[in-house]
Amino acid sequence: TTHADVAMYEAMDHGKNTFALFEDTMHEQLLERLALDNDFAPSLEREEFVLVYQPLIALTTGEICGFEGLCRWDHPVHGRLAPDKFITLAEESGRISALGSYLVRQACKDAIRFTTLTGETPYVTVNVSPRQLASTEIIDSVYDGLGEAGLEPGRLVLEITESAMMLDFDVALKHLEGLKELGVSLALDDFGSGFSSLNLLHKLPLDVVKLDRLFISDVTSDAGAGQIVRSIAGMCQSLGIKALAEGVETREDDEFIRSAGFDLGQGYYYARPADFDDAVQLLRRSEAA
Repeated sequence: TTHADVAMYEAMDHGKNTFALFEDTMHEQLLERLALDNDFAPSLEREEFVLVYQPLIALTTGEICGFEGLCRWDHPVHGRLAPDKFITLAEESGRISALGSYLVRQACKDAIRFTTLTGETPYVTVNVSPRQLASTEIIDSVYDGLGEAGLEPGRLVLEITESAMMLDFDVALKHLEGLKELGVSLALDDFGSGFSSLNLLHKLPLDVVKLDRLFISDVTSDAGAGQIVRSIAGMCQSLGIKALAEGVETREDDEFIRSAGFDLGQGYYYARPADFDDAVQLLRRSEAA
C-alpha cells in the first residue's frame, strides 16, 4: 500500500469533500485495522465478543428493571476493545448482521440467566445497526434468538437510531413492524440528536424513547434545556411511550428527571456498565434494597 493510498483511506473515513496528509501513524493504524479485520470472523466463532450490562432504573421504585447490553471485544492480543474500534469495521466488511445476530442470541441467553440466578425478570436491550435493520434476515435472527433461549419476547428490547431509518425508511419500517409482531419492544436511541426525530415518534411502533445524553447534561444549568426535556417527557407520556433519560450522572440530574416525568433513568449515577456476574450482584442488591 502506498503512502497516498493510506492518506486516501484516512480521508475517506472522515467523509466526503475532505483530504488527509500521510503520517507514519496512519500506516500503523491501517495495519492494525487490517489485523482486526482478519481476526473478526475467528473471534466471532470463538465467542470473544461479549456484552456488558448497564442497569436501567424504574424511577417510580428506584429498582433495576432492565439492562442495556453493550458490546465489547475481548481480543486475545489487544485486550478488551470498545465498539469504536470495531463497529465501523464490521459495518464496512458486511459482518455487522452476523455480529448483531450473535449479540441478540447472547442477550436472550443472559436474560434467562438473570432469572435463573436471581428469580427476577429484567428485560435486556441491544442495539440494532442500520445495515442490520435493513437486512431481510433480522426478523428470523431475532425469532431464532428468542426460541433458542426460551425467552419471552417482551423481555427483549431492540434499540434503533434515527440513522437506521434513513437508509430506506419503508424497508426499515416494514422490518420494525415484523419485529413488533414477534412481541419484542422497540426503543429509539439518541432522541433529539437528529433533525426528523419528532416526525419519527408518531410513525414508528415505539415503546421507549431514549433522550440524548447531551440534553441531560444541561438541564440543571440551562433553563431552556430543562424546559425542552420536560416537554419531551410530556410528549412521550401523551403518546403512551416510556421516556428514558440516559447520561444521568448526579443526584441533581436524577431529581430533575423524576420531577420532569421520566419513566426510566440510566447513567453513571446509578451504575457503570458491568460484566454479567457483577450485573447479577447489582440486581440482587437492587431487589434487596
